[in-house]
Amino acid sequence: MECPHSMEVEPAIRRKRSAIHGFSSLDGCEISFKAEIKKRQLDNTLLSLIYSPLVCLPTSLSVPHVIEGAWLHNRAVGWGRWCDNRGHSMPVDCFGATETGRMVNEAMDAIEFPCSRGWLSSFSSERSHPDRMSARESVAMYHRRSLMGDVMRQVRSLSGRYYHWLSRCPRLLRRMLTIDGERLAEADVAASYFTFLAGQLPDGAERRRVVSLIRSGDWYEWLADSVGFGGDGDEIKVEAQRQLLFGIDWRVASRPLWRPFAAAFPALAALINRIRRDVGGASGLAHYLSRLEGAVMGRATRELAASGVRCLPLHDGILCGESSVDHAAAVIRQIFTEVLGFEPLVRKK
Repeated sequence: MECPHSMEVEPAIRRKRSAIHGFSSLDGCEISFKAEIKKRQLDNTLLSLIYSPLVCLPTSLSVPHVIEGAWLHNRAVGWGRWCDNRGHSMPVDCFGATETGRMVNEAMDAIEFPCSRGWLSSFSSERSHPDRMSARESVAMYHRRSLMGDVMRQVRSLSGRYYHWLSRCPRLLRRMLTIDGERLAEADVAASYFTFLAGQLPDGAERRRVVSLIRSGDWYEWLADSVGFGGDGDEIKVEAQRQLLFGIDWRVASRPLWRPFAAAFPALAALINRIRRDVGGASGLAHYLSRLEGAVMGRATRELAASGVRCLPLHDGILCGESSVDHAAAVIRQIFTEVLGFEPLVRKK
């Protein structure tokens, strides 16, 4: 789209680099650069570009630059206003300029970390691998970064999903957080990706069987039993998504889950293959399902916020206060039923 604050300097080269853009100053703010150039000769054209009102930063230029924070802030605010005035969606909202950004920021303002003495000691200090942090170390690092302000309070939209600082919060810590003084709870859709795919199946015996398995909560257990998988619930979920949905290596020999799955649900297997082919493979399928998920969960989050419930979207679920989790689950069920034609399994945590 056309933007008054940037222009393309060099076009993108397919599979080599993205396009290079230059940015002009906003609201009368000047840009000051402190460049230390060592052992590198730059021609007069490039130097004139760097120090001209139109600033160009080629990716191949290995020179440190310092840009005034006020200019960056004003450029971000100006860009946000320009997008908002024209009805364009903003992939990153740092200032609560969008409806979702304001909703998330208001909810985050009401969230508090544990304040009991020695709360960190409730997390295990054992490492599952020498190169991995223990649960206590991971939680402590996240808590420290939050207190120091290193975790940016921004809302980012990617393929329909909304990401914020709680998206990266360790699950064990998230269960100890409070919102408006009550425990933070979650209502999420079980087997969300397969639930969306089941909704696209034609009416018939196979659709009814898939929906029944998903709604019973035994979907991943059935997949594990079909191949004698001995891992826990999280492991079979990861393997199911890799082998049945998003695997790069799509050879059947590399995916032992596929044969029993395709034999039991041929229409669902054909649907997955067809969507992968039409949308560009594994990454295209991931973006496709994420957009479906984000559209439904975003609508549910907005409806809850409109009714006065502080809440946060979290991929296939919604975070809210414990007293509101039943209401959140009911809203999710209602919207999913309208979209897919059946009521999904919604778990409360």
